[in-house]
Amino acid sequence: MMAENQLQINKWIPQTGFKYQVYWPYQDPVNLEKDEVSVEVQLDQDSKKYSLTFTTPRFLQHELECDESEGAYSIPEKNEVRIKEITHKNIETVISDLIIREKLIKRAFVVEE
Repeated sequence: MMAENQLQINKWIPQTGFKYQVYWPYQDPVNLEKDEVSVEVQLDQDSKKYSLTFTTPRFLQHELECDESEGAYSIPEKNEVRIKEITHKNIETVISDLIIREKLIKRAFVVEE
């Protein structure tokens, strides 16, 4: 069992009805409260892979402060999910909720068919 503050990256994690992986291409560890990560999702009944971006409020604040638009606005991507902290529990809750509401396919980008 992994600790709540331990994030497994670049490894598929099976759940009931789907599997997912947190994609992180950098050497530095993920800051669970101040970064954004890409998450790929594959449903058990579907061979397509879907991509969501999980963004924390502190990451957004930093982006607005450093943005060329001088922090005037932020336009979220279609596949962006705002999340307080990047944890497996939070990611799994969001994915499960999107599947139950049948909104995963509408919100996520298809990355592989």
